[in-house]
Amino acid sequence: MPWHDRKPDPWYSIRVRTGPQGTVYRVSFTRHGKTVAKLFRVREFDSAKAALKAARAWRDRMTQTLAPETKREFSQRMRPDNTSGCPGVYLKRQIVRRGDWSGEYAFWQAQTPQGVKPFRSRSFSVERYGFDAAYELAVKARAQFVEEVEGFVGVTPIPERFRPSV
Repeated sequence: MPWHDRKPDPWYSIRVRTGPQGTVYRVSFTRHGKTVAKLFRVREFDSAKAALKAARAWRDRMTQTLAPETKREFSQRMRPDNTSGCPGVYLKRQIVRRGDWSGEYAFWQAQTPQGVKPFRSRSFSVERYGFDAAYELAVKARAQFVEEVEGFVGVTPIPERFRPSV
């Protein structure tokens, strides 16, 4: 970690493409699972400097109006294959065998969001608490796990000047 603050990256979310149509600056970033992108062609701005300046201005405007998704929001996003109705909460069934006897043990399990270290889970027995009460306890446990999550979603760290003012 450097002893001084990092300078803002002037090329954040901007890529240069050169092809048969000329030079193009492509601004592209993701907010809440949707990609926001726009092209700035040098031939439309008369110079590369003007096109780059317009691309940076548009990027700055858009990053201020479209706040980045927090890891908390991301971890609570409902996935299409979710059957429990709450992200991170699962109904698990385990078959227990002891000698000739075998029985099924059902429980609701809450898991920490992806990326939280160390991974933790809490299980609530359907037999002990009842089906609905065990589910409610698992949802509450998941909410406690989500409270520990901090930061923003993204592969690259989002520079301070592009974060929303809270």
